[in-house]
Amino acid sequence: MNNKVLAAVIAVAVIAAAGVAVYYHLNKDPGGDPPLELKDEFDLGDYYTYSISQTVGGQYTQATITYTIESISDGSYGVIMSTAGGQTTSAGVMDKAGFLGPITMSEDLKSQLSKSGTESSWIGSKPVTCDIWSGTVDGVQMKVSTYSGTDIMRSYQKGADYSDGRIYFSMSGSTIFKGSVASDTPSFYIRSDPAAGDYVEVQTVIASGGTSSTSTVRYDVLSSSVNYVGLETKEGSESDIDVVSKEDLLGKWLVGDGSLKDSEEWTQIGADYVTVSGIEVPSYVLENQNQTQRIRVIESDGQHMIIGSQTSKMTGEVVVMETKTVSTNIVQSTRSSGDTGAGTLDFRDELKVGDFVVIEGLVEQNGEPRYEQTFIKVIVDISPDGVYTTKTYRNDSESTYPSSGGSVEYHGDPVETFFDRSYCPDNHTTIGTEFRDTIYGSVLCDHVTYVDGAITGDGWVYHGTPIFANADLNQESLDGNPNWCIIYSVETNMLAFSA
Repeated sequence: MNNKVLAAVIAVAVIAAAGVAVYYHLNKDPGGDPPLELKDEFDLGDYYTYSISQTVGGQYTQATITYTIESISDGSYGVIMSTAGGQTTSAGVMDKAGFLGPITMSEDLKSQLSKSGTESSWIGSKPVTCDIWSGTVDGVQMKVSTYSGTDIMRSYQKGADYSDGRIYFSMSGSTIFKGSVASDTPSFYIRSDPAAGDYVEVQTVIASGGTSSTSTVRYDVLSSSVNYVGLETKEGSESDIDVVSKEDLLGKWLVGDGSLKDSEEWTQIGADYVTVSGIEVPSYVLENQNQTQRIRVIESDGQHMIIGSQTSKMTGEVVVMETKTVSTNIVQSTRSSGDTGAGTLDFRDELKVGDFVVIEGLVEQNGEPRYEQTFIKVIVDISPDGVYTTKTYRNDSESTYPSSGGSVEYHGDPVETFFDRSYCPDNHTTIGTEFRDTIYGSVLCDHVTYVDGAITGDGWVYHGTPIFANADLNQESLDGNPNWCIIYSVETNMLAFSA
């Protein structure tokens, strides 16, 4: 269809729906199919599609037209109009009545027709009842079918079949009624299981008294395991590598439980589509009750995150405006399948920056529990000559530090030096093999024992690796010191399943 013909068809559609004075009939019909109800408010991606054809001068033309909401601001809708041929134009900013105008039976048209009966129809797989209106308009026979309880037209025909001047209109899909969901809303997911390569970057601009300053903080996941990640934080020329739990990390990226859009603290004042991780996704602009902060939120699959904010406050007589923008790659177009634990648990024995080991255990003395302990070690630098630098954390009731750990010059096997007591020594004895419940799921493990001076070890090693799944270390009394025992489990990013 050429552009002139298409324009003529669209013009006819607009003229036919002119004089819109929307009058919504939402009364319940006690009999027949339940009446449809229009949504109170529309959302991003809500749309309707109709086909319209005409015969003029013996020439038949047809077009399929879709109106879609692409933005919302202060109760008004930014609407685009597209055709089946791929043409898309702005239909402008309009209110609810304006958005529904092309498919609404006007009061002027209704005054020229008479209700002549009802008929059954469908919306998807849902049966609905439609009202039939018929009569003569401008000397031409016209029949209109509206969804009962509304003035929304399912179809209309002006003129006889195949006659010159005939116009035929038919709705073919919509999300304007309650219970319907926009089928063309982009599908996306916010990854809630951080993995190596994920990042979030936050840029903050603070403006006050005609001056402004900008700072940027970037979080990069260098490595990940079941419960922990190796995280590099960069701010300006400063860089720091730590090990944090995935729960704490997600607390930096994601916000709250449930939908912020439904929170009493926030009011939605706008919505539009934005590009995150290269994917076009719907976003919502919310304002707090005292109107001092606006945030832009994306929500999906039970997860939501703030991708921008603007906060204003008074410092003396000066307004200080803080604006934050967020870029990230944790949004994806398909749901992450996650690690099922299938296959073989492999161990990578080459050290890299960001590699970490976490040992969680219970310390006992003379058979009595003393305190719980979490010991974390992460590699923050490896020099060309093989010297690696670690940062070490130990949290327990006896001592708490992080300390830099300093440069460690290894002798022999650097991996064994890094893992220390979580690494099974060569002089062990294997006394059995079976599947064990571990932090990685049910995994095949070797039951081993060993003696290292005054220390006796007994534990389970991930089969095919030198790394303990869990172990008991016991040291007998020496020089009057009490017996002690550490019962612990080991987690590291250097273990991963392979197919």
